[in-house]
Amino acid sequence: MSSEAPPAELMYWFFSNPDRAITLPPKLSFNDLPAELLILIAEQCDSQADILALAMTTKWTAKVLLPMLPKLNIKQHKAAGLTWAVRHNNLPLARRFLETPGIQAFIDKPVVTVEWVPRPSFRIVNGGWQFRLMFPAMDEAEYEALLESGKLDTPLYRAVGHGYLEMVRLLLEFGANPGTSSHQFSRSLFAPDRTRSLSALDKAHIKGYHKIRFVLMLELAQRGVPIELLYNSYGIAGL
Repeated sequence: MSSEAPPAELMYWFFSNPDRAITLPPKLSFNDLPAELLILIAEQCDSQADILALAMTTKWTAKVLLPMLPKLNIKQHKAAGLTWAVRHNNLPLARRFLETPGIQAFIDKPVVTVEWVPRPSFRIVNGGWQFRLMFPAMDEAEYEALLESGKLDTPLYRAVGHGYLEMVRLLLEFGANPGTSSHQFSRSLFAPDRTRSLSALDKAHIKGYHKIRFVLMLELAQRGVPIELLYNSYGIAGL
């Protein structure tokens, strides 16, 4: 196939070669590929690192793929890039993700949801509540890495946990819900049988971030949540 091959012929080559993302036909470089085909190749990559490496291969691939990275990240990796931007308080990058179509499906969800396994032999009864020891159903090292990355929390919960007021405001601007139960319990925690995870509002109260707490309560009030529902045994509610 020559470097002057038309897009239709390139598309045929792409779909008929299982190793298409690794090798190209003789005398054909990434600079010869049309933008549509580069995007198709990027969509076949298994990891964010592979997509970024492809984007940085040439000036042409960078021009085509770098603007597509948020969209590809949202589609293929549950908007993990937004979690990274929030964790590092990168407001411009977070806004770029939030302005990308498709983000609303993930704005109030953690990237990874952990299955928790109870230990029936460890149970405490206190004031009518039954507590049991819970463990995540995964390798300890994997769990700790996910916990550190912020992928177990919603973006808003993570922003509140770090005390990033402007990031909190940005997420609220794009529809993040302060009352969404989001945080997944830490390892080896005694948790109620009817487990209620913490919300961003809970986190703001526990951390003592009063400005953030006020902003979150104002947002919930504007959403029509009665003020009496904002209080529980912690002083606030995870709705």
